[in-house]
Amino acid sequence: IKDISYLYSGITFVVKNENTKKTNTYCAKNGIVDFVKDNVKQPLHKTIIHQVVTDGIDTVEIAFQWGAVKEQSYVFVNGLRCPEGGSPITGAKGALTRTFNSLAKSNFDGDSIRGNLFYVINCTVAEPSFANQTKSKINNTSLRTLSSNGFSDGLKEMKMRHPDEFETIVEMLKKIAKAEAAAEKARQQILNATKEIEK
Repeated sequence: IKDISYLYSGITFVVKNENTKKTNTYCAKNGIVDFVKDNVKQPLHKTIIHQVVTDGIDTVEIAFQWGAVKEQSYVFVNGLRCPEGGSPITGAKGALTRTFNSLAKSNFDGDSIRGNLFYVINCTVAEPSFANQTKSKINNTSLRTLSSNGFSDGLKEMKMRHPDEFETIVEMLKKIAKAEAAAEKARQQILNATKEIEK
């Protein structure tokens, strides 16, 4: 219920346990932006990026932020969570890698870019096509395109309106890449030393 409340901004959900008489109330005034805010406790930048994209039939709403978290994504289709993601995730990953590197004039690995990213994709679909009976994965190709456009537009807006925050992410990725290179060098040195001992 708490997750669902993020999908319908401003609507209050009240859950009452008839046995204990305990009541829980959930209301997200800012929708999925609050979802991100509530889950990223140590954000690396202040602004939560939020975009809504539509093709006139289907609509994709996205929100994302980098922070002290491991990559975590949520995909919802018509109020139903799809834990396996599907086409919206494919679109998001492609756009994040392609657009971020273009804006940063870099060549970061996609996994590194998303390594500390929390993102939510909320889809409203006229005719959803699920990959299985459990509806854990959505296949609509339109959602891949809309998601890709949303993340691409969001990154461009971040770079334009909040260049300092964008640069914070770039610098973080540079430090991670440098640390990974140093770790790989140390690993090779250990392997080479081991080979010498074995000789």
